[in-house]
Amino acid sequence: MKKILVVDDKADIRKLIKILLDFRYEVMQIGSADEASHLISQWCPDLILLDIMMPGMDGLQWCQRLKNENATKAIKVIMVSARATKNDIEAGMTAGADDYIAKPFSPLKLLSAIEALLC
Repeated sequence: MKKILVVDDKADIRKLIKILLDFRYEVMQIGSADEASHLISQWCPDLILLDIMMPGMDGLQWCQRLKNENATKAIKVIMVSARATKNDIEAGMTAGADDYIAKPFSPLKLLSAIEALLC
């Protein structure tokens, strides 16, 4: 079973995504990039759903760090953020995200993006 890590400081968003994905994936959720950094050394996900605006290290910084490290650069990253201007999306892709989905998101669009990256 493929593993997905949801990194978002909003517990309700994490819970919603977990409910949506639990039927098909092993899902872990965590509230910050700092906490996620510790987790992925023990539980290596196949894909990360990553918010941008979080306390501490933001999602853009963490994505860039993941993509620059040999041990984590192959992990697929989908930014899931309320920041959805053209510049925000470009910043996410420049940081190394494999896809970008704006909040509020369509559950079907999210599932489709995940499936496209994990095939």
